[in-house]
Amino acid sequence: MGMTREQGQQVLAAVFSAVKDGELERAWAEARPLLDSWRDDVEAARWTCALATAPELEFERRSALAEALLEAYALDALVPVLLGNEAVQFIDVRFLNASAPVGGPLARLLQVLAAQLEVTTSDAQRVRVAGALAQVAFRLGRDADALCERMHRLLLELEPSRWQRAYDYGLFLKNRGRFEEGVVANQRAATLGGADDESVSWNLGICATGAGQGALALEVWRRACAFKGALGADGLPDGRFHAVKVQVVQRPLASRSARDDTPGDAETLWVDRLSPCHGRVLSPPLADVGVEYGDLVLFDGAPITTHSVNGREVPVFPQLTTLRRGGWRVFPFAGTQPESGAIRRLSEVLPGDSVVYPHTESVCFFCQDCWEKGALSGHDHGDRGTATTVRGKLCIDPSVVLEDADDALRRALKASPHLQFVAPALALALGKDHRAKAEAKTFDALCAALAEG
Repeated sequence: MGMTREQGQQVLAAVFSAVKDGELERAWAEARPLLDSWRDDVEAARWTCALATAPELEFERRSALAEALLEAYALDALVPVLLGNEAVQFIDVRFLNASAPVGGPLARLLQVLAAQLEVTTSDAQRVRVAGALAQVAFRLGRDADALCERMHRLLLELEPSRWQRAYDYGLFLKNRGRFEEGVVANQRAATLGGADDESVSWNLGICATGAGQGALALEVWRRACAFKGALGADGLPDGRFHAVKVQVVQRPLASRSARDDTPGDAETLWVDRLSPCHGRVLSPPLADVGVEYGDLVLFDGAPITTHSVNGREVPVFPQLTTLRRGGWRVFPFAGTQPESGAIRRLSEVLPGDSVVYPHTESVCFFCQDCWEKGALSGHDHGDRGTATTVRGKLCIDPSVVLEDADDALRRALKASPHLQFVAPALALALGKDHRAKAEAKTFDALCAALAEG
């Protein structure tokens, strides 16, 4: 006779009581009745799936347990389904734009569940297997998109009145950048009974914003989170929020393909938040990450982490896509100054909203651990640079004539002989080749000095 429901529940209750107390080793000790019997008892194996998918337990340990369960019970009607339904627990879901997972149980789960679906005849079991398979394929990246879509369409066919199926499909469409289709799927989920579900509202609002359906997004945000803004000149919701941070990447998941499903370089930028899910980039990136100062970016509703900045907890959101370019003209610069902040103050003389942004005074370098914790942990992360030598970006307002910005800059520098400021790409854009060539030499020398120092 296998483990009973009551016995399984008792073991899990003891495990999660230990987890709540922060005693993980005790939790695994409480799990011993399951761990000692699951290989010979299918009922115990099914209860053990709850251990393998519990996010509170150590990832490596439970991932190995899931793989062992899967190999022993690949033909069982429930074990692969129970693991597959919780596929999200085998990745770090916070990092929306991470590469597809390598290793772990997901790839094997895909094979096992796909094989089960081929031989399943009852609609009830097809629903169970297809549901789990859709979750696994969703988490395996763009290479499994075609399979994931087939599973969602099958589930919508088999359970057309269940709003959760439409919502799950809408979530997939949102993360893949198919925002117009995501609007339709989430509207269907709302109509079928999910209108009061917060997740449906958020995904509908995000998809509507991504699809450029500003009036719909505004309606959703006003209903879902008492949004006080209105439609801006660009046709999207425009409200007042605290600035937030967004982790942007060269290749967001929404714009990738199976051929190259990697994010490339990543940076965390300040963003002027205009609605619950989009805003304008306020800090020009160091590397080529596909966005620039002034661009509009769409981000997901769940933050990756928070960073403590001047006593305020600032959420850090993952980028979904770039909505549109801001049209700012951006030119790298280098310079010297007698004290920190002197070159930054050149922004005050520039026309429009143009800014001088010194990266060497503004950028923090974090190790991954400190970035996730949101604060430096006392160990060295590298120097930002000297106070006297700086480099960064000059960002010219799209409404400003380039020559006017340059004239204002030249006058300010003439009045401040203690400052040195060169932007060879700006000179080149103005057709001043001789100046560009001379400034390029100075620019290279200053950057070399920064690299050495």
